[in-house]
Amino acid sequence: MDATGARQLRARLDDQEHWRRAEAVARGDQPRIDPDAADLEEIGDGIRLYGTREESRRVVGGIPGIVIERLTKRLVDGWWQTAYEVERFEALVSATSHVAESGDALD
Repeated sequence: MDATGARQLRARLDDQEHWRRAEAVARGDQPRIDPDAADLEEIGDGIRLYGTREESRRVVGGIPGIVIERLTKRLVDGWWQTAYEVERFEALVSATSHVAESGDALD
């Protein structure tokens, strides 16, 4: 095994150890291995961030746009809780053109 392979193996083992910190995993109430592990990009203190993203069209603050949400899991009360959290918003029109069209003023 070369140095790159060793680093990748160490990262996978660290990711698995991080997943198993949940009491629900230890009890068998959640899977022993993260079912989304293949998409895992980052881990932190009680959080796991994945490459899985979803896009949807929405109106935010009166401005139509595309909302990009990222799959996350947070450790809450011993359980990994899954949620899609807003990563960014891409307006489909500029705020100034929206104001001009709607007659709203920017404050």
